[in-house]
Amino acid sequence: MTLHWLRPLLVLFLLLSGGCSLQPSLIPLQAIWSANPSMLIRLEQETAVGRPAAVSSLLESSRQQWLGGNPDNGLVILHRALRISPDDPLVYYYMAMMQSALGEFHEASQLARRSLTLTDAPLMREQVRLFLDQLNRSTGPDIQGKQTRV
Repeated sequence: MTLHWLRPLLVLFLLLSGGCSLQPSLIPLQAIWSANPSMLIRLEQETAVGRPAAVSSLLESSRQQWLGGNPDNGLVILHRALRISPDDPLVYYYMAMMQSALGEFHEASQLARRSLTLTDAPLMREQVRLFLDQLNRSTGPDIQGKQTRV
């Protein structure tokens, strides 16, 4: 008798109980995106002035990949967007979010900071700061013993 039906229950239990891992939980970071995709659409719209149509399309595709559970594919798409528009803060922000989902917290922090240096949009700055705060709370010191503080 196979107990394959038990595996999802065990995973859910481990997620709810916090597990026994020394690695930080990714749930709070992922929840920023998946809980409010309308905020991402709003950011795309409010920062769209001067953005090439191709980059807008790539941002939308990367968001869909993320929400579909494919941050690796989303990053590939964002690298194309970055080649077209290397100073777009939203591209850096999306890359930061996807890197954090992949456990690359130091890289995520650097990308988010780069996004902050490139934007004057209040909503964008607020969202990036919230992301960095959540990243700091979720990860603490990174592997090299440095803080990923804002």
